[in-house]
Amino acid sequence: MIFYGKVQSGFGFGKRIGFPTVNLVFENNPDLMHGVYAAYASLIHSIGDDTKIRRKKFPALVHYGPRPTIAEEKPSFEVFFLDFPECRNFQELEIEIIGKIRDVMNFDSFEDLAKQKGRDREFAMKTYFS
Repeated sequence: MIFYGKVQSGFGFGKRIGFPTVNLVFENNPDLMHGVYAAYASLIHSIGDDTKIRRKKFPALVHYGPRPTIAEEKPSFEVFFLDFPECRNFQELEIEIIGKIRDVMNFDSFEDLAKQKGRDREFAMKTYFS
């Protein structure tokens, strides 16, 4: 399953807990169940005349859905690169979902959320990216 999304600034919640994300927006919501996924993310650079350059794939985690820990019901699509690329001036990402890790969960604290994100990262590294 592949999605293309435009990069949008977020509120910095992921960065505050040690898991900075890239937020994506779509013309239409992705046809994807809410959850946390292992994925490959490719940076896409526009170079004019509708010409786009796709960079190599980077392993990533994707969260798609509401963010109950911060009382946000509107679905968000957030990408956490497991090894963040040097180049950061990209406008779009191509996301290739390769497996579901878990459903969206509510956490009592940002500390609990950060611990779970660490477990998600470990699981993805062992299961999908080893």
